[in-house]
Amino acid sequence: MNAPNPWPEMHHPLVIVAFSGWSDAADSATEALEHLSLCADARDVLEVDLQDFIDFQDNRPHTVLDADGVRHIEWPTARIRVGKLREIDVVLIDSDEPNLRWRTFAEDITSHIAHLEPQCVLFLGALLADVPHTRTLPVTGTTTDPEIASRCDMGPNTYEGPTGLLGVMAVECITQGLPVASLWATVPHYLSHSPCPPAVLGLLNAIEDVAQVALPQGDYAEQTRAWQRRCDELAEDDEDLRGYITALEEQHDAHESPEATGDAIAREFERYLRRRGDS
Repeated sequence: MNAPNPWPEMHHPLVIVAFSGWSDAADSATEALEHLSLCADARDVLEVDLQDFIDFQDNRPHTVLDADGVRHIEWPTARIRVGKLREIDVVLIDSDEPNLRWRTFAEDITSHIAHLEPQCVLFLGALLADVPHTRTLPVTGTTTDPEIASRCDMGPNTYEGPTGLLGVMAVECITQGLPVASLWATVPHYLSHSPCPPAVLGLLNAIEDVAQVALPQGDYAEQTRAWQRRCDELAEDDEDLRGYITALEEQHDAHESPEATGDAIAREFERYLRRRGDS
């Protein structure tokens, strides 16, 4: 473990975690975390050497040349950064999803954040789903925190079945008595390539709801409109794809409840008020 900088003084920080790989469709979760890092002016405090956790045939190190032309190897690490989103201290954790020894990795990472007494450990993910690109891409959330559950209309995680590292880490955090929340963006499976700006934007909006702090949106709204136009053009040239998207739209609209729409409008209005008060 490297500690190039000591932990700064923080007050019940919000810890946000994302891993590239299986839980990061179209790189949406890690891109959202990188955007938060810029907003928070985050700096590295710890790096976890992944040598014991990575299969280097799957996640190869990189060879690079420095300014003097000397060759170096960049080995995969898990980065832990700290910063501030307005008045909220944040800890940002990201890496490639390790291949090996998940239990040890989860225990190691959690031990480094437990002493900070975080207000919540927020896990970000993105998955491929049967959703049409012509509708707002859903973001689902679960939490163990009653206050977040009430404010953001989240329930407990009732999923049972195969899981990834995010699930392993969430259980480890709960075992150590830390409040946990998870946000998962959806990406149309027929458009799985990166980037997917509306999925990133959906995560940023949901993070804003959890943290109750106005977040700069960058140009993701503009990127989303450009992405939708490109997707429309792609569908226009493929009759089978166009028919499939129409079926997804009908399925989506049939299951969209007035209550859910009303809740979404209310949360959007709350975001508007936060951003207006912050300007």
